[in-house]
Order: sequence, then C-alpha cells, then structure tokens
Amino acid sequence: MSLPASPFKLSSPSPPARISRSAPPKRMSFPASPLRESSPSPPDSRSLPAPATMESLPRPP
Repeated sequence: MSLPASPFKLSSPSPPARISRSAPPKRMSFPASPLRESSPSPPDSRSLPAPATMESLPRPP
C-alpha cells in the first residue's frame, strides 16, 4: 500500500505541473515569434513580385 501511495502522490502534482508548462503566457510567447516572422513575410512577398515585374519589363524589349 505504501508503494502505490508514492505513485499516487506523484500523479497529484503531475496535473498541476502540466498546467504550469502549458502556461498561457508561455504559449502566447511561442505564437508571438511566428507572428512577428509573419509580419516580415508579407513584405518579402512584395519584394518577390517586384523583381519579377522588372524581369517582365526587360523581357518584352
């Protein structure tokens, strides 16, 4: 009975520990990084079509 009591007690602190890892502020920080990278992504897309248009111009002549 003493043996199962140990794992049982460990299981109790397990749920709270998981909640601490899943902290919402930590999760918000994760998506914040990709979101910031997404911001520079749109400008990158505009830079891509910009050079493509230049190539299209010299192509006809």
